Amino acid sequence: MNLSHKIKITGAALILAVLVAGLIGGAYIQGAFSSSLSATNNQFSTASHFPNIYALRGNTTTNFYSNRIAPDAWNNETATLATIGAGAAMATDSSLFIYTLRGTNTQTFWRYNVSNDTWFARANTGANINDGGALVFQAGFVYASVGGTTGFRRYDANTDTWAARAAVPATFGSGAGLATDGAFIYATRGNNSTSFYRYSIAANTWATIAAVPGAVRQGGGLTRIGNFIYCLRGNNQTSFYRYSIATNTWATMTAAPATVRFGGAISNDGANIYALRGNTSVAAWRYTVGTNLWSSIANVPATVAAGGALVYVPES
Repeated sequence: MNLSHKIKITGAALILAVLVAGLIGGAYIQGAFSSSLSATNNQFSTASHFPNIYALRGNTTTNFYSNRIAPDAWNNETATLATIGAGAAMATDSSLFIYTLRGTNTQTFWRYNVSNDTWFARANTGANINDGGALVFQAGFVYASVGGTTGFRRYDANTDTWAARAAVPATFGSGAGLATDGAFIYATRGNNSTSFYRYSIAANTWATIAAVPGAVRQGGGLTRIGNFIYCLRGNNQTSFYRYSIATNTWATMTAAPATVRFGGAISNDGANIYALRGNTSVAAWRYTVGTNLWSSIANVPATVAAGGALVYVPES
């Protein structure tokens, strides 16, 4: 093939040309087939790996960070579209997007694209979200607790629309959390209570299940690994619990390294749980499920407080 003549290429055609040239020349383009190319600041990226952990600082700021864990270092990502406060939360589709509640008694809802570090406004939630806001993603839908109320809502990621679901048995408050096993959504009420509920996605109904061993409040959170749900109690305590889905029972696990309060948050990669202490600190930790032990990871760049949130996005 004669490629000696010059071809003027712009925009999307340039991406195609880069791919073709790489294939013709025998060049290896990392991730060309496992992830789409993206353009940021006119630079084309072929990276197939994304930072694993993303964190909102909260504390009435727009700070947003990522940490690849190996190496263990936090990086500044594009700031959120407005300041984050109490009621903020994140959930991911475990592929490309992170869905985010702003909190601060607003209906603001965003989607962040991890491939090009860009935020987009999505449809408002239809209800103001205050302390006690939480999110979980399941099968194309984002479920949200409406902090400060008994409201529970569902977002359709395909149509960019919200709909009300069955109300929770009692008001969501500070420290409320959500986790799912695919068929059910599990919820701590927060609000300085031990209430724990299970929501049937298929039936749109709630049931009260075994109470958490200690009252959950500011900094509380949930995350699921296999047949267990892990609960960071918050409430200015170090308590950390594990719930067995199979037996509807709780167990007390090794306590967190320090007290957790507003801005505390947890997420997991399947083998480890990552946590922000919150409490106007920079502390971040890793809990290894196999050993039931905590260790410190790199400090967050600035103090985390109300609205702090954490989410793990798998490499792709």
